[in-house]
Amino acid sequence: MRSRKKGYLAFVEIFVPLCLAVYFVVGYTRIRTTDIVPFSAWALFVFVPNQPSVFTLQLDSLNGSALIPPERFEDGTFTNPHDITAYYIMNRFGIALEKGDSGEVRKFRALLEENILPAKRLDWELVKITYDPLERWKTGKISRQSVAHFSDAGPHD
Repeated sequence: MRSRKKGYLAFVEIFVPLCLAVYFVVGYTRIRTTDIVPFSAWALFVFVPNQPSVFTLQLDSLNGSALIPPERFEDGTFTNPHDITAYYIMNRFGIALEKGDSGEVRKFRALLEENILPAKRLDWELVKITYDPLERWKTGKISRQSVAHFSDAGPHD
């Protein structure tokens, strides 16, 4: 019985370190090339963009009265800031504006104005927020850039 236990321990003492060594060597050599499962997670964060950007809304005037300071979507004063549908529509609208796709711009603007914005008489703008995730986490710093301004009469700059 003792010899069998010694044989098993010898097997484990050799097999486990050997498997770990092979795992690390293959994982290390495959970082910048094609991924092999289960080694693919080693290169996961190399391809994540460091500066994500999202679009949001800002109300400048409501029913003819200027809002000072302007109300931002993420503040939750005119709608639910956690509404995933609104988030999706705002981002699709911003992407369509950046691409210059007028059909998509009309479609998503109509969705925004009918379902998310609180009134018909208002001036609002689409704002692009860009940030470094670690910097935002540490300091709260974000960059806000106005993409387009809209009113009842249509877009203007």
